[in-house]
Amino acid sequence: MEIVKFNAFDTEGKLVYCSYRKFEKGTQIERSLPFDKFIESETKLGEILEGSCYSVFMEEKPEMQMYEKKFLDDTPNTDLTEEEKDYFRDLVTRACVEEEWDELLKPPSVDEQVEDFIKEFFEDTESEELEQKDYLEEFFKELEEDSDK
Repeated sequence: MEIVKFNAFDTEGKLVYCSYRKFEKGTQIERSLPFDKFIESETKLGEILEGSCYSVFMEEKPEMQMYEKKFLDDTPNTDLTEEEKDYFRDLVTRACVEEEWDELLKPPSVDEQVEDFIKEFFEDTESEELEQKDYLEEFFKELEEDSDK
């Protein structure tokens, strides 16, 4: 007997959470993985969360099973398909037992931090229109004005 939990949400927190516990072993194994990096390596989850679907949740215990898919628009929340349930069980096993994505939990290297900072900096400036100035033209204009005086 086991307890399996899976939750992925593509909103502010952007997280993929996996939890696994086999009763014989007694210990619960959890992984909270960064959503964007996880989606890069596991594109099928990205396909499930396309469009207005922003969250999937699955919890299976011997006494209870809960499945939910949430949407941002007027689409009603729905249960998961059997294929999705099997897929999420497999993801939990791969993440918690096989530790397949543990490299995503490592802190970013200095190079990655610099790269992320540069991306963030330039993404912010792209949204604002930058005014281009011709400094040489301004300089000569000022010289002309000074010489006319």
